Amino acid sequence: MTSLCTNCINEKLCGKPVKYVINTHYHFDHTANDAYFDAAFMTPASVDYATIPYKGFSGISFPRNYPVVTVQDGYPLNLGSRALTIIEFPHANHTIGGIAILDPSRRILFTGDEFLLPNKADLIISRRDFADNMNRVEKVRKDFDVMYSGTGLKDGSVFDTYYQAALYGISPDFQPDSTAAAAVQGRKPAAAAADSRTTVYDRRRVRPGDTTENAPEKTPQGTRKTFTYQGFPVSYIEPAGQDGTNK
Repeated sequence: MTSLCTNCINEKLCGKPVKYVINTHYHFDHTANDAYFDAAFMTPASVDYATIPYKGFSGISFPRNYPVVTVQDGYPLNLGSRALTIIEFPHANHTIGGIAILDPSRRILFTGDEFLLPNKADLIISRRDFADNMNRVEKVRKDFDVMYSGTGLKDGSVFDTYYQAALYGISPDFQPDSTAAAAVQGRKPAAAAADSRTTVYDRRRVRPGDTTENAPEKTPQGTRKTFTYQGFPVSYIEPAGQDGTNK
């Protein structure tokens, strides 16, 4: 599906012209269509990376010079009868400059790829950073009932599970799982396929090998560990010098 067709579909769904797009983060599977709108809204940290195509788009020409409006935490977007608010995640779990968009009039929180899975959290940040990110969203919890993430509609209770797990992760009662920890010097690799069949295309995932060249996120240094809160598993990075095995 081309970007132009995507825009046409959006206009049919809305019944009105769609002139602007908001990027929750800079990954090209989210930003490839930007040039076909009058302007794209994104955080300043996202601007330099939003126009970098993935390898899977090789051979396709994308306009890379288009109007951008930069936003940050608390930025209000007035749509007339609807007022949106930007919520910026303080720590780069999925990407730097990642945001959620709150639509209190519809009681929706658009979260990009920060809450991909409803039954577990795979993090590339520490427990403390995870709690900071969740506390930022908790401030507006009273204003949304559902979330739309990269994998679709989720009930707001999914956030509640993430939030409670994050609080447990920094509580005095915290205990990590008793599984073997693994030292890490980079981002967690994608999980291998569960069977021998070849996936040609999965609409919920980028193509194998599609990553942003020169991605700006800092490489986590530490130990990958897990903890479980009321059946909800969390995989996280224990920074070097903060556990008994990596001082």
